[in-house]
Amino acid sequence: MTSRTIKNPRPRPSDASRSGFTLVETLAVLAIVALAAAIAVPVFSAMTSASAVHSAAGKVANFVNKRAALARSGGGPCEILAPQASRIAARTPEEASPEAAGEGAKTILGQSVLDVRSMTAKASPEAAGDEDFTEVMDLGDVTVDTLYVKASATGEVKDTLSVWPGGACDDALFVLSRGDAKAYVNVRGLTGRARVYDVLPSYLAGFFGVPVDETARGM
Repeated sequence: MTSRTIKNPRPRPSDASRSGFTLVETLAVLAIVALAAAIAVPVFSAMTSASAVHSAAGKVANFVNKRAALARSGGGPCEILAPQASRIAARTPEEASPEAAGEGAKTILGQSVLDVRSMTAKASPEAAGDEDFTEVMDLGDVTVDTLYVKASATGEVKDTLSVWPGGACDDALFVLSRGDAKAYVNVRGLTGRARVYDVLPSYLAGFFGVPVDETARGM
């Protein structure tokens, strides 16, 4: 009779090894995912806000440059203001009287323009309605925190940015924000050109008297 060698049968996996992840392992994975989300979400939100506020600043700069270009091409003077936190608008100032035109004439870049005193708006920024505006631009969820304006000829502090025939205008600074992110639009009066800054240069902060807490860009 031949002897038969009986091999040990392959051990069957235990119930624990066949059940996949254990409860402890699952909780560990969920904790890691939650930690990663807690880090990534604020960073992504800050990047989104920074991108949105920079895009809105570009729109504001284009808006100002467009109105200055229209003035240079004979489109007449206008005023630019922020009637609401999320909007900027342009409007045509009231007609100046012949006496005001004669007394207030000044020359900027070879152009005879009216003095700031004759650039009287139809209504205050707070009281103005849409019917008073020539053009309105909505910035969505980006707000204009502050509009700093100084008359280029006198240095007088103003509430609205005046654009004169020929394209010259007041010196101005728009401070825009969304969340902690900020962007800035500086308007150089003599040239009538607007430029976007993500970080406000110290010389502009000093010129317009911007508080320190408004000069930091949150990320």
